[in-house]
Amino acid sequence: MLSRPETSAFYTGLARWAVERKALRLSFLTVGEQRLAFQFGLEEGGVYYFVKGGYDPAFSRFAPARLLLHDLL
Repeated sequence: MLSRPETSAFYTGLARWAVERKALRLSFLTVGEQRLAFQFGLEEGGVYYFVKGGYDPAFSRFAPARLLLHDLL
């Protein structure tokens, strides 16, 4: 999301737009203080839209992105 200025500007603008609509959903899978996975999503009209996600590759063998998605569902 921060790899290029135009990509960063896109996600920043999308997040600001979503905050104004009360549609921004940031979800994290954590162990203690450490974040293992995240999802940037939008929710509107009872529908969840997955926009972007990521995880700490050091924990890839535990599939943290899948665990987070399972928790969200």
